[in-house]
Amino acid sequence: RIFRGALKSLDDELNALSGRLQGNGCSDLSRDRYLKSEAQQAINAIVELPKSRDSKISELRARSIRLQTERYLSAFLISDANISGIGTSRKSVLQSFGIDSAADIERRKILSIDGFGPVLASNLLDWRNAQLAGFSIPTGASAVSASDMSTINQLISSSHDRLHRQLVASLSEMTELRSLRSRPGFSSLLEKYRQGT
Repeated sequence: RIFRGALKSLDDELNALSGRLQGNGCSDLSRDRYLKSEAQQAINAIVELPKSRDSKISELRARSIRLQTERYLSAFLISDANISGIGTSRKSVLQSFGIDSAADIERRKILSIDGFGPVLASNLLDWRNAQLAGFSIPTGASAVSASDMSTINQLISSSHDRLHRQLVASLSEMTELRSLRSRPGFSSLLEKYRQGT
């Protein structure tokens, strides 16, 4: 009974150490490789965070300019325009397809309408581009609002915190694995276990 109890205690201790070494059923060496790879990925992602922030700011600026441009072009109504080949009946057809202003004109949309070929599509696009030539980006149109900047900074900060936690966890586990492997007690425990068995 005493022997069984000692053996059970040894077995439990060995299993606990082996479990910590093997993690998720893989060898300590492959777990170590996995952790190194995970840590490297976290480092790379942290290094890329400033680029990601700049990219998000650029996207917001581009969207703001696109909205300003669309707003400007929507003031030029096709119904009021003098466009070669586009008379009253064709203007009505365009309107029935939701093409009311210079902002709505796209080659693909125009060509999908029966009776509108490449020549009429080009005439419409030329007229649109002539209106667009008078557009200049208003001062501050590409500025990013304080609210949007705050949202971007929050996203980047939370990504940084998550990646940092992941990196610390991987490094801690790697350190623990290496410490357990090099611990003399582990090999002597294995020996005691073999002798006990």
